[in-house]
Amino acid sequence: MIAYLVAFMIDLVFIVEWSSGAFLTATSLSHCINGRLLVVDQASNNIFVMNIDTTAFQNTLQIGGHGWGNYEFDTPTDVASSFLLDIFVTDYNNRRIQRFDKNLNYIQTYDEQTLPSSVGRFQPRACAISTQGDLFVVELDGKRILKFDKRNQLVKEFGTFTDGAGMVTDPKDIAISQADEVFVLDKSKIIGYDIFGNYLRTLPLPQAEWNNIQVSGKRLLATSSDCIAMYSLDTDKMTIVTRDSIIGIPSQEQFVDATLYGENLLVLTASSLHYCSPTK
Repeated sequence: MIAYLVAFMIDLVFIVEWSSGAFLTATSLSHCINGRLLVVDQASNNIFVMNIDTTAFQNTLQIGGHGWGNYEFDTPTDVASSFLLDIFVTDYNNRRIQRFDKNLNYIQTYDEQTLPSSVGRFQPRACAISTQGDLFVVELDGKRILKFDKRNQLVKEFGTFTDGAGMVTDPKDIAISQADEVFVLDKSKIIGYDIFGNYLRTLPLPQAEWNNIQVSGKRLLATSSDCIAMYSLDTDKMTIVTRDSIIGIPSQEQFVDATLYGENLLVLTASSLHYCSPTK
């Protein structure tokens, strides 16, 4: 069954309260369950861990630099956090995912040398962790989604041509809800699966170049360069937040990623992270 959404505009306006402009080319944002923020700065090959203060973002931890060592990256594309607060970095040009603990101490690497041979070629683009600790990976070489259990065993491959309406053609990002519904951004739509990789629904998006998706509570956000789509997981309604609806972000800054912090909106651009509060 395909669920078609009704996009509508409402009087939802945000104002930038403060910003952090420490990035060269930021590409991805993740909001941990303990409130911390993770930011990928692709140009510097760095991962930032940030706290939200009452008036600022505080950079508390950082790893990276160009290379192939355990604390180095080559074009990182995504970062995710588990319910145990471990941090997973998709290291694109090194064709691997690296796992760190909450203090950014190295734990392990997922790549063609460490994963089962049944995985085949491994080109990860994005990853997400379920509440059960399973690792879901957007794998670009095979245009597929891979599910690994906590023993690093491949338990499911889905999103391929055999999955019918659940087939992906250009998967870019992945997010998992607290109810363990798996969402994959695929061009101008989001495809939903259950935790076993079975197709559930398709959520169409307006025609645009969509960058990332995030699940925040019971809302699913998708970000393009100039708008943010917020979909309620409880209803069949989608709200579009346009650039004109956010006061204070410079016009030359394109949106990259976004998530919610309570009712406040956190918007990542290539150079800055903006904390935006709704107007009364």
